[in-house]
Amino acid sequence: MLRHSFASEAADIGLSEATIAELIGHKRQGMTASYIHRTDAVLLAAADAVADRVVELLDGTKKPTGKVVRIRKARV
Repeated sequence: MLRHSFASEAADIGLSEATIAELIGHKRQGMTASYIHRTDAVLLAAADAVADRVVELLDGTKKPTGKVVRIRKARV
């Protein structure tokens, strides 16, 4: 697990696959690619935006927007 994290972080900062392979001791070409898990910047930004909004709502610094709608119980 540590090698995968190390390889992924190295790729995120722009190191080449060949350099990463040397760093973690891979001799066989292609082995390193399975260790690298690239981060999707758009997904991270979206997740951060949602998390920030939830924190604002929880700590009371922002009020929810929108309208509250009462939901009636269904008759059985």
